[in-house]
Amino acid sequence: MAYVAIAGRCLIGVVFLWAVVGKLHSRSAFHSFAASLRELPGMSGRNPRAVAGLTDCSSS
Repeated sequence: MAYVAIAGRCLIGVVFLWAVVGKLHSRSAFHSFAASLRELPGMSGRNPRAVAGLTDCSSS
């Protein structure tokens, strides 16, 4: 059962790594990610670029 827990943790790590690589792949990819945040509920009046930057601290 320990192998299943380790495999699950590794899978979660890979998913987060894939998300970071996808956002940081290029400047246009980051800008399109920030633009997509405008459509989320609760984003009215907020700066989507700031929210995108907060979701990935290494984007600056």
